[in-house]
Amino acid sequence: DLFDRVTVGTLADRLLRLLEQAVADPTRPIAALELLDEAEQARLTEWNNTHRPIPATNVVEILAAQTTATPDTTAVVTGSTTLTFAELAHHTNQLTRLLTQRGVGPDDIVALAIPRSAEAVIATLAVLTAGAAYLPLDLDHPTERLEFMLHDANPTLLITTSTTPPIPGNHPHLILDSEDTQAELAALPDGPPDTTEIQGDHAAYVIYTSGSTGRPKGVILTHTGLTHLYRDHERHLYTPVAHRLRRRVRALHTASLSFDSSWEQLLWLIAGHELHILDEYERRDADAVVTYTRDHHIDTLDITPSYTRQLLDAGLLTGTWTPPLLLLGGEAIPPALWTELRAIPETEVVNYYGPTEFTVDALTARTSDTTTPVIGHPLDNTQAHILDKHLNPVPNGTPGELYLSGPQNARGYLGRPTLTAERFTANPHGTPGTRMYRTGDLARRRTDGHIEFLGRADD
Repeated sequence: DLFDRVTVGTLADRLLRLLEQAVADPTRPIAALELLDEAEQARLTEWNNTHRPIPATNVVEILAAQTTATPDTTAVVTGSTTLTFAELAHHTNQLTRLLTQRGVGPDDIVALAIPRSAEAVIATLAVLTAGAAYLPLDLDHPTERLEFMLHDANPTLLITTSTTPPIPGNHPHLILDSEDTQAELAALPDGPPDTTEIQGDHAAYVIYTSGSTGRPKGVILTHTGLTHLYRDHERHLYTPVAHRLRRRVRALHTASLSFDSSWEQLLWLIAGHELHILDEYERRDADAVVTYTRDHHIDTLDITPSYTRQLLDAGLLTGTWTPPLLLLGGEAIPPALWTELRAIPETEVVNYYGPTEFTVDALTARTSDTTTPVIGHPLDNTQAHILDKHLNPVPNGTPGELYLSGPQNARGYLGRPTLTAERFTANPHGTPGTRMYRTGDLARRRTDGHIEFLGRADD
């Protein structure tokens, strides 16, 4: 009752294949015996055949082109502040020039201690435009954690505001809304700064892990990874959703700016859509999020499954307005929630899986794809390998550890070369010289190619 004929036949074939190899060469290590036949190996290769050429641009250049195309359309809405793309570019370019004057350049780290606001978006974009990497600080984190991050990252500059609580340490800082800073900004020339020095392997941002498995680690993500993430989403999300709605998309930003998933909605802005930002209190209030979504006809949110449960209970997908697109990530989706979301055809639900070390997203699936939860297929130019402890591919249906390879891989951990070498290993299943990231997650691949998440390898 537990097995169908095809599965039993496959297991018998594998056993015979194993025995034939063992008898043919009794000195061969067991780990070197091949369980997969040629057809299975070909399927694995095909499922990882995600190559797609992309233009040689970065998100800074993409946003600049969008600003030129739609300067007077709304870009950012937060509280009583509304900025067009031209206004956003003006403020971003001025701050970029000021950062450059302060000596900020490629691969420098600039810490951001700014409340959720249009200024936070401007500062993020300005640091990127200056060629540096931004380090977001969650102002609700304990002082000890902030102190550790600043000491560990040793940023070139700390950008803050007059309303920001005191930040530990004695780092060079820039108070964004002070009279002196505003006067400096006003005196600077307008127009786009030179961004030709930005290279794909330059750091774009640094995100610190939670530290649940040890002390927090600063993960260095690159412009190349961010650009590949954008191009995948452009093809699979931005263009088809805008085409379906026949207009620009209104995206609501609720994720913490210190969480790498905050890029999920920032990229809608890069693509020319309208970004709405809730303040720190509203974003955590399910009723406030639902009310804002209805009042402003929000089209898409990026939320965790646990927060999705709260928002559904608050009426997110009932009433006068329901968002046509939900992006879920950060946690495994429970089967009951997956089934519930599948039953709402008016709302498309996309599940994303990805560790911080792989530039936000690595795998994706829609709830409409299967009746049970999966994390799906790799993104464009991404490969997913489910391997045993000897780094051999495991057969379909067999649990193994999930490894990820592709240009979205992080550069590594800031100041921790040993840990970087341990987690970012040589890729025996790809082009020589490439690396794969060991996620520490258990997974298995189904016969349809979808990957199921099974939990942590370290329990």
